[in-house]
Amino acid sequence: MFIEQIVFEPRPFIAHHVHMLIKHAADASFPSDHSAWSFAVLGMLLFSLPRVLLSAWDQRIVTQGAETRRAFLFPLVLMSIAIIMACCIALARVFVGVHYPGDVIDGAVSGLFAAKVVTQVRSLLSKPTQAVIQFVQRLHLA
Repeated sequence: MFIEQIVFEPRPFIAHHVHMLIKHAADASFPSDHSAWSFAVLGMLLFSLPRVLLSAWDQRIVTQGAETRRAFLFPLVLMSIAIIMACCIALARVFVGVHYPGDVIDGAVSGLFAAKVVTQVRSLLSKPTQAVIQFVQRLHLA
């Protein structure tokens, strides 16, 4: 990450007497890469969720009953699991003594920010990408 090149913060097991639960290199602690990655995945799911729920809402007209409930519940259950997993990863990094709480919070914020940027760029590039794919398919290259 770019922030690692600017800010050097020693890991907790270097600066303090910490009972190590896992072995880790004595490199920079700030920010937590594990938290950044897990919250980036969470962010991609989170920023895609409204589109999925709107699709399920439109689908309710065609199908009724249990399928409609499943179409709404599945994305919400998936999001709940993703939130729990991302938070557990962040807490585990602090618990095992390789990060400070601020490291995982910044990792989470930077992961969510990266997910938002990628989501915006993806939506901007979807039409040109589809045009290129259709062109290549017409040429029978794909």
